[in-house]
Amino acid sequence: MLALSHSLTMVSSLLQFSFLVEYFYSNNIYNVNLLTCFNDEMKTKLLLAMSNKGLSSGYSYPYSLELSDHRRGALLDITCKNSPSLLASLTKEKAFGAHTEWLLVNMANSSTGFLDNKGVQLLSNAYALPSSSVVLANILMGEGLVEYYDVYRISMYTNMKFLFLSRQPLSRFTLLTKNKRTDFDGVTFTAATSVLYPNIFEGFSEENLNHPEADAYAKVGYAIERNVGQQFNFSFTIKIFFNSYGYLKNGSFTHVMGLMVKEQIDFTTGLMMRDERMDYIDFAGNTFATYSPLIFKQPSLSSVSNIFLLPFEAQVWLATGALLFVSTIILFVEIIITSRLLFRTRYSFLEVFMGILEDAFLQGSTLQFESAAAKLTSLLFSIVSYFLFIAYSAKIVALLQLSTSSITSLSQLSNSHMAIAIQDVVYNRVYFQETKDPYVKEFYQKKIYPLGEKAYLPPKDGIMKIRSGFYAYKLETDWAYKLISETFNENEKCGLTEMNIFVLPMISPAFPKRSGLREHFSRSIIWQQETGIFQRIKKIFSSQKPSCNINAVGYTKVHLMDVQPALFFLIYGILGSILVFFLEFITTLKSFIATKKPLSVNF
Repeated sequence: MLALSHSLTMVSSLLQFSFLVEYFYSNNIYNVNLLTCFNDEMKTKLLLAMSNKGLSSGYSYPYSLELSDHRRGALLDITCKNSPSLLASLTKEKAFGAHTEWLLVNMANSSTGFLDNKGVQLLSNAYALPSSSVVLANILMGEGLVEYYDVYRISMYTNMKFLFLSRQPLSRFTLLTKNKRTDFDGVTFTAATSVLYPNIFEGFSEENLNHPEADAYAKVGYAIERNVGQQFNFSFTIKIFFNSYGYLKNGSFTHVMGLMVKEQIDFTTGLMMRDERMDYIDFAGNTFATYSPLIFKQPSLSSVSNIFLLPFEAQVWLATGALLFVSTIILFVEIIITSRLLFRTRYSFLEVFMGILEDAFLQGSTLQFESAAAKLTSLLFSIVSYFLFIAYSAKIVALLQLSTSSITSLSQLSNSHMAIAIQDVVYNRVYFQETKDPYVKEFYQKKIYPLGEKAYLPPKDGIMKIRSGFYAYKLETDWAYKLISETFNENEKCGLTEMNIFVLPMISPAFPKRSGLREHFSRSIIWQQETGIFQRIKKIFSSQKPSCNINAVGYTKVHLMDVQPALFFLIYGILGSILVFFLEFITTLKSFIATKKPLSVNF
């Protein structure tokens, strides 16, 4: 060991560490950690050589494991006495990652028996997966040469690879062409996912699916990772859990997350990127989003307003009332004058007013006018009433077809009479409990909490509730769009509104913290997104939003609620007439009693 160190000292002193410095400089690494057992003189010379090239370097032991904002380098002398424990520590912390360019220095007298070299054997258990960047510089002391090897393994269950890159003289360094590491030798990894609808889950196939919307995100994630496997030549088995991907409970994770934290699986088909998970696992970027809005029909105009008052503006109602009053006065005056001059039949003011109302509603007047003036007045009023009646009726028909935008916020929905139901998935329960939004809290307390478990319905039942009327249902759009397309009529599709309660985190394939596979997956997923493969996969399992074809919308049936004001008017009118009848009866009875005449009632 002393002889090798002394030889390295001599070589380093003569060549001023040129190949060590040039390696990092050529790879655009300007911050280097030096983990060596050099003596003080060698350390000083190495620092000076690094500084002359503009590289920032320093001796830190143990290796600083905190990740920086920029990619950095590390030089490790594996011939040192403490290298076995240091390599074990670096493996435990997964320090051989994509964030650091590693150059490992080993010394040998010749290239013969390379794999039997003590330094090489020390690397056999290191955690250096395909996403790592580790190069071994094997210095051939007897020949004045350096052999460079690309060092990595496919998984911790496969042997370490030492791929020869180049043999160069110590006095000169040429940039290395590294292996792209795109062939994983057909290794089999272990993945995991969660199925929320096991009763209708048909597997991960893309063909002949009756329910492609069931667990769509697990299927999309599986298809994406299958493509990654085809690109890098690996396969994977998948463990399936039910109902949940796992949440933090009592300091530990359950289900898929539990296996991930324990590193019993290599990756997942996808997990929500929740804050509590960030400290324990890594994600391969934003892959796709979960959209789970409240879907409901806006209330019809007749359910929130009295449509029988809406056809005319206030000025028209006033003008109509004035016309009715003035016509009554004119006709009454004409009847008085006619009756006095010609001794004709005289009607009371109330009788004239009732006759005018009969004309206004096109019922025909029971009055018989004898003068030409009265007849002309009645005729003109009937013509005006006819046109007003036509305009009013046409407007009523149009208003019956309209919905309103009366519910535009969560607060309005919370205070409305609309019934609410929620898709029965775990994250809905979790996010309602965790939310800090006061409007969401109010909505939960008023609309969901009082119902208990009755508030959670399967998708098919919830969609039928929406279709039946004054009902809102929160569910994933993959389910909603398919069921709506299959069950709703065109006019029903046009009346739907979506309201998002809270924004759910993005879903992404997840890996154990500092996994050596994540970088390859990330690049492949980005490539699939850029080339349109991802969108093709998503369309297989995710239904498109139903379009509203205005031209295909038919008529809207009139419901009891639409004519409710008219029915109440009729009921109140009947009750009022009954009250007037009893008042007339009592008044007449008192009159007969006062005159002491017998009261006779004929039926």
